[in-house]
Amino acid sequence: MTVSSLSRRLSCVAPLLASGALLLGAGSASAAYFPSQVIDGPTPDLGSSFDVDIARDGTGALAYVKSEGGVDHVYVSRLLAGVWSPGERVEGALDAPETQPSVAAGPDGRIVVTFVADGTLFGVLHTAEALTWGPPVPLATGAADPSVDMSLYGTAYVSFTIGTDVRAARLDRKTNTWTVFDTPLDADPAQAAGDGPDKRARLSVSASGTALVAWGETGADGRTHVMARRVLPSGPSSVVNDLTLATLDGRAAGDATTPDVDTEDDDSYAWVVFRQAVGDDGGTRQRAVARRLRGSRFEDPVTIDGLSSPADENATAPRVAMTGRGEGVATSGRSGTLQAVASVLHGNLFTAPLSLSGGNTGGVIPAAADDGLFYGVWWQGDGTVHARQWVTAENDKTIAPPGSDTVLTDASLGAVDGNAGLDASTDRYGDMVTAFVQSSGEGRRLVVAGFDRPPADFRGYTTTNWRPLSRPALAWAEAQDLWGVTYHVTLDGQPVGTTAALTFTPPTPLTDGTHTWTVTAVDTHGQAVAAAARLVRVDSEAPTLAAAFSRSPKAGRATTINLRVTDGAPAVPPVSSGLRPTAIHWGDRTPDSIVKGSSATHRYAKKGRYTVVVTASDVAGNATAMRKSLTVKR
Repeated sequence: MTVSSLSRRLSCVAPLLASGALLLGAGSASAAYFPSQVIDGPTPDLGSSFDVDIARDGTGALAYVKSEGGVDHVYVSRLLAGVWSPGERVEGALDAPETQPSVAAGPDGRIVVTFVADGTLFGVLHTAEALTWGPPVPLATGAADPSVDMSLYGTAYVSFTIGTDVRAARLDRKTNTWTVFDTPLDADPAQAAGDGPDKRARLSVSASGTALVAWGETGADGRTHVMARRVLPSGPSSVVNDLTLATLDGRAAGDATTPDVDTEDDDSYAWVVFRQAVGDDGGTRQRAVARRLRGSRFEDPVTIDGLSSPADENATAPRVAMTGRGEGVATSGRSGTLQAVASVLHGNLFTAPLSLSGGNTGGVIPAAADDGLFYGVWWQGDGTVHARQWVTAENDKTIAPPGSDTVLTDASLGAVDGNAGLDASTDRYGDMVTAFVQSSGEGRRLVVAGFDRPPADFRGYTTTNWRPLSRPALAWAEAQDLWGVTYHVTLDGQPVGTTAALTFTPPTPLTDGTHTWTVTAVDTHGQAVAAAARLVRVDSEAPTLAAAFSRSPKAGRATTINLRVTDGAPAVPPVSSGLRPTAIHWGDRTPDSIVKGSSATHRYAKKGRYTVVVTASDVAGNATAMRKSLTVKR
């Protein structure tokens, strides 16, 4: 969304804020979906290769290919404070055609993009400290099919294929330097690995800064096997795991292909999903299988496609997305009924697979957020993109059904180009972005759509006690929203200002008395959530004070001081905060007197000159002091 379009949205919101209306309650999830927003286009130069990634902190990037002067180049649109930047060319002065962009987003706007130009794999880095993209770093020649991911703390790895070997490189988070590992990841370097779409490698990076890579490799038995191997900061692990099944449901299994992988924050735990061919009454069927890494070994397989043996259709290539603590969702499709299928991962178990759509679907993509929002996103044959959402909690024993089928496409931008693919990602709060291409007579557009969770979990905390300030600072806790909010303040039902800060000082003094104020958080998509109304009490007037001794004091004889104290404002609640007891400092090193009435008595022991200080104060903290010089005679 551009800044101007955001301004237009907020201008539409302002009348509702002024009247105290609430656009969206925290529990009204369906209203938080937003339809297609154009990142680039319309143009005939837009390619069909793109990748999107959102970091846990809500920053992110969308990398894509667009032709310029007849040559394909990699562009990146960055997500900052909920707003997508215009696409930026990231490769500097390279002239060769660029393909296969892969992007990973990390903390504080750290972004790494890898791509292939004329057979050379390059890596490009953008950091919060830099104002521009760094220079493209050549990593390997003869490379193809990169897959990049970044840890919670900024360490990145990329897997790729050179010829028939799977390789990897690491980007250090402290020095921003790349290390390309010489050792292939292959179980047997003499066999073909990573070559072709069915064998392509995919990886995931844990919070500890190690990666797990999964790929397809030809085995000695002639079948394609799915292999998995950790890559450490020092290089590939010595252990290569073969995840391929010999049988499934008592039937002989064939090739294992198209793996996908995601890891928990703890690198001891991960899931790999893949397709496995299974003998089926004289033919073969493709099944979607998942296996969990626990420590150094993979546990027994589970099927996640909802099919039974013998199956009457094939499962498409599965995908998996997990949170840092191991919750998530896996998705696949069915080739016959063209259904999108998803299974929620909860408590280290997958729920029974559920059909998300009635049919006529293409690819289906999962996304998972730490706050327990999971998604299945798919495109329909009618040229639209759809999503369904699960809301889970860590301690729940059961999983509620997903929310309703929601269309994410803006039909005015044209039909979705299913051949261009689909991708999705989330931040830790559950804000989800999916990217796809829509085409119309005007040309092709790269768009994003998704779910923007409304602002939540904030309240005002300025004291409700009486204050002596006519312009008291109003303060509140930060609203839970990673894509940025503005705060709209109303006072006694009237709007008084807007700020991005967490405090606001009224522009004009408040009259003494009790006032009601409210702060409303408005996010980048115009969703408004108001904190509970609070009171602010103002008493800016100091008390008036008069004091006089009833007679000339003498040493050893009691003397009386008469007091007349009134509040500075009319003593009619709630305008006045009320008076505190009057304090009298007698000036002779005796304890001060605290007087609740209209007079006080004191006895001076010796003659001399003394300074008496009388202080009258109110509950708000305003005070008036009077000094009197007193001569005490014998």
